[in-house]
This record gives sequence, structure tokens and C-alpha cells, in this order.
Amino acid sequence: MTFGKFFIILSLCHFVTLSLFADAHAAVNLTGTASVEKTASTAAAAKSLATDDARRQIAIAVLSRYSDPKTISMLIKNASDSDMTGLIASSGIDNEKTSATAYSANFTMTLDPDATAKWLRDNNVPNYMSAADNSGDRAIIFFNIGGLKQWAGLKQKLRDSDMDSELELKTMQGRNISATIPSARREGFVNALRSLGWTVTDDNGILRATR
Repeated sequence: MTFGKFFIILSLCHFVTLSLFADAHAAVNLTGTASVEKTASTAAAAKSLATDDARRQIAIAVLSRYSDPKTISMLIKNASDSDMTGLIASSGIDNEKTSATAYSANFTMTLDPDATAKWLRDNNVPNYMSAADNSGDRAIIFFNIGGLKQWAGLKQKLRDSDMDSELELKTMQGRNISATIPSARREGFVNALRSLGWTVTDDNGILRATR
């Protein structure tokens, strides 16, 4: 085998390895989409209403991945327009349609990570954005736990099945716990949890475990 062929094969193996790791865990994704249609006294007023509604829809959908959906929904529904505008880092619009009193479009928006994290802290909302962002080649899993007793019981059962050593605790906030596991052990860990009676779902690459 020539050096050139060996280098090509090595490069392809490296690419495949990186691709597998990229698919195995989820970093923070603060981008969302919304299709909105509004009517008002003028097209400009309808567009303003649609844009604000899109911000709120997208913020709720995006942040519910990393915090309690009910808390996020309530917070955003009561947030001021200026607060919502300050959370958006970038936005795009397509399929725009306008009439004298109506406006509709598909919105794509990305939240600013620093502004969003500060806003959540200022409003005392627990979240797992930092845990997801620092997960590296580990898969992140969010647990909804009934209490410390249930968590201790789960840890013991995982220890009995030789899975406890794979679990790395990140945050513990009331009933909500975030942890990571090696991406390569993701399937085995999910199967272990399900065998213990837990429901595990995949939310855009992030695992959620409830019981």
C-alpha cells in the first residue's frame, strides 16, 4: 500500500469517527423556527405582532429543551417585548406574504447564549445549557427525579448493573438532574434505564428520563 492510499484511508477513518461522535451527543442548539400569521389594522402592525409571536414561540421551544417546559412557557408569555428582543442573536424570514391587514412568514431565530443564560439566572430559572454545552464526546441525559431517595435507589441499581461508573453528575436542581454518559455506552445505558422501569425519550439528541 502506498503512503498516499494509507493517508486517504486514515483520513476517511478519522472523518467517520468524528461523524459518529458528532451524532452521539448534542451541544446546545438555540435555533428554532416558527410559521406565524397575524392580522391587524395595517400590514406593518400585523408584521410586528407576527415577529413578536415568533420570538416567543421559538424561545419556548428552544429553552424547553434545557429547562422545565411549564416554567419556561409561563416566563416567556409574561416577558416584555424588549426582554424577548434582547434574547435574539440573529433571525431570518422566508415565504413572506402581506396584504392590507395581514402578514404571514416562516421565521428562523437563534437565541444569544450569554444573554439567554443571564436572563434565566435573573429570573431564577434552573437550566442545563452549560451542562449540554460542555458534554464533549459524552451524551447528556436529564432526569426528572422524585427526590434524593429515588436518585439514590437508581444509582444503586445502576451500580448493580455496572452502569453507575459511567454516569457523571453535572447539576442537581430540585427534581431535575443532569448527567452525562460516554456516547459509546448510550444505547446500553438507555436499555438499562428502561429495564428498571424508566421512560427514556430522545429530544433532538438529548435524553430525558422520567418515571
